[in-house]
Order: sequence, then C-alpha cells, then structure tokens
Amino acid sequence: MYAGRCLLGDYLGSRGWSQRYLARLSGVPTSTVSDYIRNDSLMSLNHAKNIANVLGCNIDDLYEWVSD
Repeated sequence: MYAGRCLLGDYLGSRGWSQRYLARLSGVPTSTVSDYIRNDSLMSLNHAKNIANVLGCNIDDLYEWVSD
C-alpha cells in the first residue's frame, strides 16, 4: 500500500479550520501544511502524529491508501 491523496484539506474544511490554525495547534509550519494539502510532499511520521492528535484521528485517516 502507498499513500494516495492527502485528506487533510477535507478535515480542515469539515471543521472550518484554516491551515494557519492547524499549523499553530500542531507545530507544523503553515507552508508545510499547504504542501501536504496540495500533495506536494508526504507527511513525516512526526508531523502526521502531531496533526492526527490535533484532529483526533488516526494517522491512517490522513491519506487515501492505495493498494499495489
């Protein structure tokens, strides 16, 4: 399996949160959050864990997972 589309934008939209707000809560730079949402880069394990904790979800919930 591999990470497909990042679902972070969906989470933020459903909560009415901005990227800047998530960045402040998670400690992940706003520009990095934006990169994740645009699928320009994959989250590091540390960032994924911090973001999942803030959102109250599992790391696996942050991406669509595609089987080989």
